[in-house]
Amino acid sequence: MHGFGVCRFANRHWYEGAWREGIRQGLGMYRFRNGETQSGHRQNGLLDIPSAQNTTHLISSIAIYHYKVLNVVQEAR
Repeated sequence: MHGFGVCRFANRHWYEGAWREGIRQGLGMYRFRNGETQSGHRQNGLLDIPSAQNTTHLISSIAIYHYKVLNVVQEAR
């Protein structure tokens, strides 16, 4: 997979975001089966710049980054 896509895993987790040659690369969101999410930037499949989770204060730069990640995911849908 290359570009933007969704992968649903057998454990009922899924990843939606950027891919490069079959590896999670760039902005994306990983959703666990319990509903928790982990969004941010990935490098070689690993989360290297996480965004804030359940942020209520949109003043912080982390919250703004999280908002941008979610917007990218929404726009790509």
